[in-house]
Amino acid sequence: MNCSKVAARVYQYLDNEGMAWQRRRIERHINGCVDCTEVVQFERQVLDLVQEACREEEVPPELFGRLQTLIDKERNGELD
Repeated sequence: MNCSKVAARVYQYLDNEGMAWQRRRIERHINGCVDCTEVVQFERQVLDLVQEACREEEVPPELFGRLQTLIDKERNGELD
């Protein structure tokens, strides 16, 4: 694992997604890399702020539907 790979997977890591072995590789890299530790901490703070700001907002049904459609297309390999 290197810094560019960690950067590409930081949100996947913070969202607890991906395979366990991938997460362990990212964690090992973060534990030994000050720069990546700072990136992960910063992105975690950003996610926390967004979550806090949106806590009381409901997702409009049309947006939820569009997001679900995109997720389904991604899962089916229909998006590039």
